Amino acid sequence: MADTADISQSFALQILTPSKLVEDTDVTLATFPGVEGEFGVLPGHMPFITNLQPGVISYEQGGAPHYIAVSSGVVEALPERVIVLARTAEPGGDVDVDRATTTKNDCDSQLGAISRDNDDWTRLENKLKIATARIEASQGDRSSY
Repeated sequence: MADTADISQSFALQILTPSKLVEDTDVTLATFPGVEGEFGVLPGHMPFITNLQPGVISYEQGGAPHYIAVSSGVVEALPERVIVLARTAEPGGDVDVDRATTTKNDCDSQLGAISRDNDDWTRLENKLKIATARIEASQGDRSSY
């Protein structure tokens, strides 16, 4: 059994996109929108790799919550570090809420006008999920997860 004195109280969280490093900080807890459902990571977690779906990454830093909207990506969790490689990632405070709301409403309208077997359905549904995640990250609201 591991000695609890060996387990750190935080771990490094890095969130990267193809164009930039979005976040690089020490956190005490983080949750992620996995393709199999939301999951959390604490310091000393067993190593794993999994895929992300569009949603909100949340983490605690100094007792304060932070939110980042992400599209698809990959998470690699190690005992002392978690690395997120996301197609897009946007801190909640950077979200243009009006633009995200317009995109969400447009997607809702278009999805309501086509059938699920339409070639555009999957693209519009993904775009809707990303817009919703952006809005929720901006509000710090994860109630739909």
